[in-house]
Amino acid sequence: MSMLAALTSNTPMEPTQDALDSHLEAALEAADDDTTRYHLRQALQLRIAEKETDSDRISV
Repeated sequence: MSMLAALTSNTPMEPTQDALDSHLEAALEAADDDTTRYHLRQALQLRIAEKETDSDRISV
């Protein structure tokens, strides 16, 4: 489903993990104040830590 279709449909669309990362990165680039950048960087760091934890569980 395209983003436009998702925005105009009544069915909620769950974001994929990659899409969420992309949106966080885009928001970080577009952020215009330090507080917003700080919180977006924190969110990205949490996502990285979550991915590393998931990959550690899989490899064990």
